[in-house]
Amino acid sequence: MRALVHRDDERASALRARDVEVIVGDLLDSHAVQAALQGVTGAYFVYPVMQAQLIDATAYFAHAAKLAAFALLGPEAAKTVARLLVMNQRRLGGQEQHSALLDMTPKSDRIESVLAHIRRNMRNALTVEELATVANLSPRQFSRSFLAETGLPPAKAVEQLRLEAARFMIEQGRHTINVVANETGFADRERMRRAFLRTFGVPADVLRRNARTEPVDGR
Repeated sequence: MRALVHRDDERASALRARDVEVIVGDLLDSHAVQAALQGVTGAYFVYPVMQAQLIDATAYFAHAAKLAAFALLGPEAAKTVARLLVMNQRRLGGQEQHSALLDMTPKSDRIESVLAHIRRNMRNALTVEELATVANLSPRQFSRSFLAETGLPPAKAVEQLRLEAARFMIEQGRHTINVVANETGFADRERMRRAFLRTFGVPADVLRRNARTEPVDGR
């Protein structure tokens, strides 16, 4: 049995005492998740449910399961389970959870590293040239490879990931709309407003109001 833990603490020691192989890593680090699932035939996914990064962690877990090609479930079943983990939570604001990362499951580490770069550098312009450099490809080669592996052109993928990050920040309510726009790379409030209208049908401030007033299921 193997466990991926965030810290090498007393809980990790307790697992070792039970003959569990412990790997220290982060569910938000795709390479750590892939290493933890290497050579196993099945896995349980456990993550703090109320954390906003649940969606990203679920997507990385699903992708790692796909690469590991679980013999018991198979990669498509693993992805379906991960999608159910996401969809089973009702989004504040009355919409279901959805993950752009979960929809983009690249086959190569090269494109996976580009997606990780996007998430870590939202404030950047994230041009095709910048992303192609991360992938060590020419812009033309990169655009073709990215579309083939994710089903989206790079610019569209960047916008979806920006929107996902902005939505989480908006629903948490800890930052102003202007700060969210800057932190997620939209640069200004108006550009983000137009993107929210295209994708969610409402501007960011309405989504925030809905998040504050929507009752939590079962309470």
